[in-house]
Amino acid sequence: MRSFVIAACLIVIEIMAIDSGYSQVAAVKFIVKVPQPDTSKNRNVFLAGSFNGWSSHDSLYIMNRDDETTYSLLVPLFEGKTYSYKYTRGNWNTVEIRKDDSDITNRRLYSVNGLFRYDTVSKWKSPPLPKTPSPQMQKLMAMRDSAKMEIQTTLDKLLVTLKQYNEAMLAPSPNERVHRKLNKQAMEQVTKLYKTIESKVWQMGTSLSEEQKQKILGALENSNGSKDFLGSLGKAYGEALK
Repeated sequence: MRSFVIAACLIVIEIMAIDSGYSQVAAVKFIVKVPQPDTSKNRNVFLAGSFNGWSSHDSLYIMNRDDETTYSLLVPLFEGKTYSYKYTRGNWNTVEIRKDDSDITNRRLYSVNGLFRYDTVSKWKSPPLPKTPSPQMQKLMAMRDSAKMEIQTTLDKLLVTLKQYNEAMLAPSPNERVHRKLNKQAMEQVTKLYKTIESKVWQMGTSLSEEQKQKILGALENSNGSKDFLGSLGKAYGEALK
């Protein structure tokens, strides 16, 4: 299938070359050595460059795996043109880099038909690993998740009560006894909602050190007041618990 695609690309480019004034197409074979045998599930190596719009995961530019550390791909290019390119693992977070982790400059190639281009990748860039929350942060996150579940359950019940209240109010002959019952039920649910929020916030606050409390208070003082209190509070907690 890959051979058919390459052959089709060569034909298309040759037609384009005639229309654009170029007389020849250059079939260039890229051969690259990668750092070490790849044991990951995704072993794909991609060629990305000025010839494919710098797409880091172009399916037509997945290289063939010849052995554990060698990949190759035959690419149709215009004859006598300079191209820039790099190798990737499928995105720019896994592009090739130097051994010291610094970025490499774009590779350059002058296309000549029948050219074999040999390259070596020193190292792949590794995507940043997600940070593991501290034990204290994990505890606070568990409190938060527990609070969210309890709050959502109470809110769902409150919405049912409010629906019943609205239906009773709009009935042809509103029943005062039903009105008082639903009103009392709604007030109990609102009270429970507040108590849930208050108890979880208290647990979270009292689990903080004095230094962390001061950091949060300082961050809140520098925020935009009450306009975005919840957002500021969440950000302040995040900064204090780093």
